[in-house]
Amino acid sequence: GDRSDKGIVGILSGFPAQPTTSIINYPAKTQNLPFLLTPFHDNGYFTAFYYGGDINFANFKSYFTNQVMDRMVTVNDFPSNLNTQKWGVPDEYLFEKILNDADTIKSPFFIYCFTLSSHEPYDIPGKPFFGNSNIDERSKSGFYYTDKCIGEFMKRAKNKIWWDNTLIILLADHGNRLG
Repeated sequence: GDRSDKGIVGILSGFPAQPTTSIINYPAKTQNLPFLLTPFHDNGYFTAFYYGGDINFANFKSYFTNQVMDRMVTVNDFPSNLNTQKWGVPDEYLFEKILNDADTIKSPFFIYCFTLSSHEPYDIPGKPFFGNSNIDERSKSGFYYTDKCIGEFMKRAKNKIWWDNTLIILLADHGNRLG
């Protein structure tokens, strides 16, 4: 798909992206779709969705509240001073929260994390690694920042007690027409 609302439903429900609309806009339909976290939840896993943005964006709230979820973390679960990007909280704080929470939640767990910093307008904290003068530089800098945050997360996660029993899967939820 070309947008996050299509990508998330494709990833979590196996529903193919539509060219001009998204099924996420039809709650009566999305509540009947399969949901990747359901079999895990049904088998005793703690299930959660972590997102540093507004859960009302692109009808995410409707989609995720129709499903089996033990916890939903959004921009409202962070101090307001961390809400510095157009879409919400920078990725470094999102990953920090996951690291802290994973130490206290029941195992096994399935956490789905949706990042923001690698999305336009790529308004990342700090100096952009590839510059900031055009969309190509901003997008590369946004991707670099998110990759750096993931790298730091992985480095720290390897020292956690839950690491040896954890599978981490990384994927993009949609392509990019820019850059």
